[in-house]
Amino acid sequence: MAEDFFLMQYEEIPCWYELSFDTNIPAVVVKIHQAYLKCLPERWKEGHLIAKFLKEFKFSEFKGNLEAGDFGFDASFKRMGEEGDFLFFSVPMPVLEHVRKKPCDYCQGNKQDVLFGGDCVLCGGTGIQDKMIVCNFCDGAKNDYWGDECRHCKGKGQVLDSYMDWQPFYAISATFTIFCDLMYWGTSKEKLTSCKFPQLLTVQTSIAKGMSGAPLDGVYGISLANWLARIPAETHVPAIENAMMRTWQKIHGELNSIDKMNTFATVGSQGNIYISCPGDRTALHRSSGYSRVEKGYEFTCHNVDTPAQQLTLLAGLGALCDRARKEIK
Repeated sequence: MAEDFFLMQYEEIPCWYELSFDTNIPAVVVKIHQAYLKCLPERWKEGHLIAKFLKEFKFSEFKGNLEAGDFGFDASFKRMGEEGDFLFFSVPMPVLEHVRKKPCDYCQGNKQDVLFGGDCVLCGGTGIQDKMIVCNFCDGAKNDYWGDECRHCKGKGQVLDSYMDWQPFYAISATFTIFCDLMYWGTSKEKLTSCKFPQLLTVQTSIAKGMSGAPLDGVYGISLANWLARIPAETHVPAIENAMMRTWQKIHGELNSIDKMNTFATVGSQGNIYISCPGDRTALHRSSGYSRVEKGYEFTCHNVDTPAQQLTLLAGLGALCDRARKEIK
C-alpha cells in the first residue's frame, strides 16, 4: 500500500529536523528528532547515490549510523550530543586555500636558534615556514606593465605557494544530499513525530563538478511563511547576512567589498525572501511569483556553482531558522 504524504505548503507538520547556525566555530548545525530515526527505510544505505559519490569523489568512507557517532562521507557531520528529543550534529566550515610549507631557512627545520638557543626566531620553533613562489602576474619584476607596483604581490615579486582543497566541501555537500533525501520521509503521514512545534522548512541538495553543480531548493512551511509575511517589505535580516559573511570569510580567508555587497537577505512583499551570497547573482528565491495567504511556498536557487556557495546559503537558512524559532513555537 502506498504511503500518504503531507504537503509542507498546505499543512503544518510536527518538526522532525531543523537547521541552525553556530557563529562561534562557525558551523551549520543539524538537529534530528530521535523518534524520526525509527521511521527510516531499512534498506536506505543500499541506495545507489552513496556508492556513486564514493566512486566519483574518492571519499575514504561513509558513516551511516545517525544514532551513534559521526555521520556522512569522511565523517562530515560531527555528532555533538542530545538535547531533549533531538540529536545534534555540527558541520564545521572548512578552509579552502592552504599554503604549502617548507623547512625553515634559518634553522633548517631543527626548530631552535643555532646561535643563541631557544626557539628559532624566524619560524617560532615550528621548524617550517610558508613556501613562496615567483608572482605569475609580474613574473617577479615587482611592477606591472605600466610601471606601477604589482597589485597581486604588492611589489614583492613573490606570492604564497598555495592550493585549493575542495575535497572537504564535496564531502559535506554529498552528505547533505544523502541526509536531505532521508529527511524527505518526514512528510509521510505514517512517520509523524511527537514534536510540539512545527517544521519550519525542508531542503534538498545535489552536488556535481562544474557550473551550477551545487544546487539547493526546498519549501518554507506555513508557520515560517506567515512569520516572514509579518516583516515589513524591503527589510534586511542581519542574522542571515552575518551568518553568510562569517561563513564566507572562514572558507576564503577574507571578505572583500564585492563579497559584502553580494551578501544580503531581504524580505519582500507577502513574505517572499531573497537570500544572496557571493557569486554571479547566486541566490535563493521563491520558485514562482504567485503568493497565497496563510500558505507556505517552494524556493529554488540561481547559479550555485560550488559547494562553498551551497554551504554559505545553508548557513543562511540555519540562521533564518534560529531567528524564526525564537518567535514561532
